Amino acid sequence: MSDDHAPERTSARSRLRTLIGQRAKADNRSRITMAGRDIRKESHHYHAPGSGPGRRLTPRRAVLAAALALTLTAVGIVAEHWYSDYTAADRATAKRQGDEVADRRSAPFRVVVDGPDLRRFDTWSFILDRRLTPQEVTAVERLDGSQFERIGALLRPLGARLLPTGGIPEIGRDAEPGLQTIAKRYEEGGEFGEGYPSHGDTYRLHFTGDRATSVSIASITTTDVSCRPTLATAFVSVGPQGSSRVPSIYLSLRDPAGTPALEVDDAGNAVNSDYFAHNKIDVGRNTTPGDVNIEVGGVRHKLCSWKFKFDYLTPSGKLSTVVDNNGKPFSIEDGPYSPTQGLQYLPVDGGGMKWSDCKKASPRC
Repeated sequence: MSDDHAPERTSARSRLRTLIGQRAKADNRSRITMAGRDIRKESHHYHAPGSGPGRRLTPRRAVLAAALALTLTAVGIVAEHWYSDYTAADRATAKRQGDEVADRRSAPFRVVVDGPDLRRFDTWSFILDRRLTPQEVTAVERLDGSQFERIGALLRPLGARLLPTGGIPEIGRDAEPGLQTIAKRYEEGGEFGEGYPSHGDTYRLHFTGDRATSVSIASITTTDVSCRPTLATAFVSVGPQGSSRVPSIYLSLRDPAGTPALEVDDAGNAVNSDYFAHNKIDVGRNTTPGDVNIEVGGVRHKLCSWKFKFDYLTPSGKLSTVVDNNGKPFSIEDGPYSPTQGLQYLPVDGGGMKWSDCKKASPRC
């Protein structure tokens, strides 16, 4: 082949390569641009709400979504109630256990015994272990018998002691069997009424308690009772010792220790041989029963001592405790059987009152 056409062939091939290169560049730019546009368009189309493949909202999917939401809500409510009930029960158990521990560490109740009641109005009597001297008798006679405080101020430094004046419950013939047994015991105790209790003193019992669980006082009785004859030989008094009304609870040291307390009505009549068979005193659980008045009758012509015994009920069972008078027993005294001296403020004929020597008075004191 002749080489005359070689330059033309070289020029044609050069143009062809240039044309192919230009087309390749154009195609490359076109693919890059389209690829970018395709990616953007596809990304935007795919992530649009409710517009991607398989994301179109249908009635069936709406129902399923609502059912799922209701189920999750119900599960949440049930779980919340279960958790609340569980934690409430857990807290209640913890509180109960804590209360039990605190109750074991604290006293079941506390009682303050205030008394005896030494208020005297129209009737009172002092006793002494010796006779008054003529000078002391004269000093007494200078005072009016109604001046109780002044007479007490005169006699107490001489060793005089104030006698109780509380009344004795009346036991009727138609009383219940328990009271009839007590009345029979009194009547058989000796002549001149020696079997009956002497006048009594009134005490006020104030109960308090801070336990979480309640405590019920089941009975109040006497214990450690001890009596001996009084050493008194003289007395100074105003009028015959009358009987006053007694509180609704009555104990007598004349009865055996542990005898239940009598229940007494407002008129002073014994109505039941066991007060706590029909009554109770609750202490604890932030309750305050208030004050309880109880009278303790003594033994005629004797000086007696005793302590109070309280039986009480708790969730653990029945327990007892003894209360004394600040480390000492309580005491009550009656006058002498045959005093050697007696000075009494009595009414006289024609009206008025005056002091009389009971050994010389007619009738005798």
